[in-house]
This record gives sequence, C-alpha cells and structure tokens, in this order.
Amino acid sequence: VWKGRAKSTRARVLRVAVGSVVLSFLIQTVWPGPGHAFDHILFLSGFGLVMLVVGDRVTLGHSDRMEQTAGKSRLWRWLLWLILLAAATRASADFKASILISHHIYAAVLWAIVAALWFYHLAGLWWRRP
Repeated sequence: VWKGRAKSTRARVLRVAVGSVVLSFLIQTVWPGPGHAFDHILFLSGFGLVMLVVGDRVTLGHSDRMEQTAGKSRLWRWLLWLILLAAATRASADFKASILISHHIYAAVLWAIVAALWFYHLAGLWWRRP
C-alpha cells in the first residue's frame, strides 16, 4: 500500500483510509483524553472509506468494468474530501459543548451525501443483467 506512487485515485483513497486507521490509534495512544472523539476518524475515514472503496472495486469487477478503476476519478476525489470533512467535523464536536449537536448533524448529512453519491454511481450496475 505504501511503496511507490499511487496509480489511481482509488489507490490513493485506500492509502488515506488505511492511514486514518493507523492515525486514529496513534492519536488515542498519545492523547487518550478526548475519549471517543477520535474513534470517528477510525470509523468514518478509516473503515467506512475502506468499505466504500472495496464495494466500488467489487461492483466494477463483477460488471466487467475494471478499466474504470484505473486512472483519476473526480467522483472519488469528492467522496474522499467529503468523508474527511465529516470525520473532522464529528471528531471536533466533542471538544466544545455548544457545537456538539450541530457538528453531529453536519457529519451525518455529509456521510449521507457520500453514501447517496456512491449509491447513485453504482446502482445501475447492480441490477444489470450479464
């Protein structure tokens, strides 16, 4: 995952996802005080992002569209940044009580937007006959 240059946007997204998992554990080791705030980096930009990238690859692979996984993808750039923003918004919510609820809502809305974009991008391939 770490050697060489990422050949596609999806490979870069996978690197960010794995890096987010490692980063969340490192932050919690060094700074355990905030409690569950940094779990959201683990779950949103770590495991959540891995699930979306793997689901994308599996869907494109079973649809005989593997050529779409290579190269740059504008959609995945947007998805990556929206997920990172949702994770940062949710992680920062625990640091100030006055923004707690609003940041929960922002993170949830961003995650819903990401899920809707991902679904819209792939849904046509799920019901396609071979």
